Amino acid sequence: MLSDWVVVVDDDMFSQHQKNVCIELKPKLMGMIDCSDIDNTNTSTCKKVTNFPAFCHVPTDSCVYGVRDTLESINNLQTLVQKENSQENQSS
Repeated sequence: MLSDWVVVVDDDMFSQHQKNVCIELKPKLMGMIDCSDIDNTNTSTCKKVTNFPAFCHVPTDSCVYGVRDTLESINNLQTLVQKENSQENQSS
């Protein structure tokens, strides 16, 4: 579900663009974590993310990186986790 995802941003121009896209499109994400905010800097998610913006799937603690400009590309995040889960099930 898309509600299992958070968008993780910083204060760079790509993050600012992603924030604006999310404000405009209002995807049904769990939320947004701004790692440039002093209260979030030392959170495990901000320490883990290597590039911004990132979309992190909370239940699996996995992230994908890059700007997503359309609601369709944001909604497609759900399929990435389904593919990962089905590949794990096939390998067991």
